[in-house]
Amino acid sequence: MSFRTIASTTVLALTAGVLASPTAAAPLSIPPLIHLAQAALPSESELAAFAAARIAVQEIQTAMLAEAQSASPDEVQRIQALAQDQMINAVQAEGLTVEQYNAIVELSAADPDVAAAIEILVQQQLGG
Repeated sequence: MSFRTIASTTVLALTAGVLASPTAAAPLSIPPLIHLAQAALPSESELAAFAAARIAVQEIQTAMLAEAQSASPDEVQRIQALAQDQMINAVQAEGLTVEQYNAIVELSAADPDVAAAIEILVQQQLGG
């Protein structure tokens, strides 16, 4: 199983058991991303939902990375599959589809203003 990467700031590489930093928003490996030209700009409520989902996804990634560090290759695959399911559920629990989440990841990588707005929302939700 592998997670699709979009940009160096939004990468979580899980291919061949290689684990990357959990601090970046990770696109989920579900159907192909919506291209920016086809996607409407997200609303403020969608950005807020994305920020909440990103926090949850990062928490799942952090837990998965910690667990996978001492796991066998077979266990890593199980951990990755479980984390993938948990991340999908976390995104959907915030009212977004995986495609919407991935489109916002892509947009934030391409548009510094969107990325900054998301960071502000993340910090607000974290109480900072």
